[in-house]
Amino acid sequence: MRGRHIFVGVATCVLGAHSGTLQAQTLHVETPATSESGAKEAFERGTMLLETGDVEGALASFLRSRELLPNAKNTKNAAYCFYELGRIDEALPLYEELLTRFVDDIGGDARASLAPRLQELRRKLGSLDVAANVDGTLVIDGRARGSLPLLSPVRVVPGTRSVRVLRDGYETFETRVTIVAGQTVALDARLVPLARVGRLRVEGPGLEGAELFVDGALVGDVPWEGNLAPGEHVAFVRRGDRGSAPFAVAVLEGRVATRAATLLPLGGDTSLQVEPPTAVLRIDGVRVATGSWQGQLTVGQHTAEAQEEGYMSRTLALAVEPGKAVRKTLSLEVIPDHPRWSPRSSAPGKIRVDAAVGLAISPGLQSGAEAACGSAQCSLARGWVAFGRFGYVWPFDLSLELGAGYLRLQRDVGRTFSSQFGDVDAATSVAYRLDDAIRLSGPFVSAGVGYGHPVTGPLALVGRVHLAALYATVTDAQHVVASSADAEAPAYVEGSGSPAHGFGLLLLPAVEARFDVGRFYTAVELGVVVSLLDGPDNAHGELVIERGAATCDGYPAPAACAPGDNTVSTERSFGRFAAFAPAVRVGAQF
Repeated sequence: MRGRHIFVGVATCVLGAHSGTLQAQTLHVETPATSESGAKEAFERGTMLLETGDVEGALASFLRSRELLPNAKNTKNAAYCFYELGRIDEALPLYEELLTRFVDDIGGDARASLAPRLQELRRKLGSLDVAANVDGTLVIDGRARGSLPLLSPVRVVPGTRSVRVLRDGYETFETRVTIVAGQTVALDARLVPLARVGRLRVEGPGLEGAELFVDGALVGDVPWEGNLAPGEHVAFVRRGDRGSAPFAVAVLEGRVATRAATLLPLGGDTSLQVEPPTAVLRIDGVRVATGSWQGQLTVGQHTAEAQEEGYMSRTLALAVEPGKAVRKTLSLEVIPDHPRWSPRSSAPGKIRVDAAVGLAISPGLQSGAEAACGSAQCSLARGWVAFGRFGYVWPFDLSLELGAGYLRLQRDVGRTFSSQFGDVDAATSVAYRLDDAIRLSGPFVSAGVGYGHPVTGPLALVGRVHLAALYATVTDAQHVVASSADAEAPAYVEGSGSPAHGFGLLLLPAVEARFDVGRFYTAVELGVVVSLLDGPDNAHGELVIERGAATCDGYPAPAACAPGDNTVSTERSFGRFAAFAPAVRVGAQF
């Protein structure tokens, strides 16, 4: 039953993530016979441990078997163990190897079962495609993941990862990238030749032939001497199943730093994760990584410590045993009153004053005259708005504001309507053509809030909303022509052009891109003026036709004989409308 689950188990991995460990454990020179027997012995030990539930111990044995003589069985079981331990980024390449290198050894049923699973697993990983201006070693989260140039993107577990590219004679390129499942992140690493160099020499009795790793990358065999950038570096040595814990090396410009190490038995694979991922991780006082670290430590007691500004430091004791993996997460607690979370909480706020002027454009003012715009000629409502603000701004860019401004909009409407007068059996039709010139204007006062969010450098995005009271003055100057049959007569609307006054309620939301220059700033703003209430009726009376010397006895009667018309006398001056208001703003804060 166990074998069947191992064979079809789901997993995900990047073999390169484990390659550093494998290299560190393959320095013994084995004859074919000893390799085969050693691989068989390690495989049987791994199978026994797996049956007892010791997946970590079994994994170490299966990996040892693969080092001596890789085959379908130990590859399959190592992949299964990686999956069971949740190390999906190390299991996938082993399953892929089963379908390529050992495809003839696993049987058709296994191939059919694995293929669709691999597609599913690949979707769980992201990829990192790194290019550089020089060849170098790629290190992700402290582990060597291959050499540049890459033949294909490296699969990486989603999350924020520390990425370094190292090359002898060049400054180390280092950055952090966020990996998303199913997506590939392209990274262009530009390495700069070292302007200042120091040298490191690692040697010592019993170290001959051991591999030396510096900053996660394999640099050569001990004894070793080479150039490094001045500063602190982290190194360790490996020879088979013996090695050293990470140790710090201080390299000084123009000088040679000499270090020795002691080879001790190594324990199982150690994986440490830190939350938040920006925290610094130290092992036995040596800074080894930011966010996460994976590797091997010597057998015995060790101490891991995570530190990050604004969080309580945490220390964890690690008991490392032969063949047993260690997986720990150090989650740091936030210090609520730390200055990092309120860096300017005690700083005084500032006074901000500014002014803006811009256009105002609206499809319409929703007046009574515009009700006929579906069958008439109507222009866009257009105008301008000027707006000044005074506010108090807290250090985190939240502001309470008072404002005052002036709004002006106008719209021209051409419309027609008709009516009849006279006897029912001998009625005369009269048509009216009206040209309305609607003008809305008035001052307003407002109150509101704003909030700015920094983007980069002096650029910030700001959102705000104000509620304003408008004292509106509306005029509708109307030019009227009445016609009946072929005759026209002048007409007018009583009170045409007379102002109507009323109060309105405006909502003024806006977003802006603000550019700060010292205490001054400029901004490009996109605002909206929303009228929330209907305005008053126009101050109009009847539509009256000038009769002059017209004779009204015949039929049809001339238009001048038509009586007064009340159609336009109760029209609304404006209604609930919205106008777009792009503007330019300048201001200062004190």
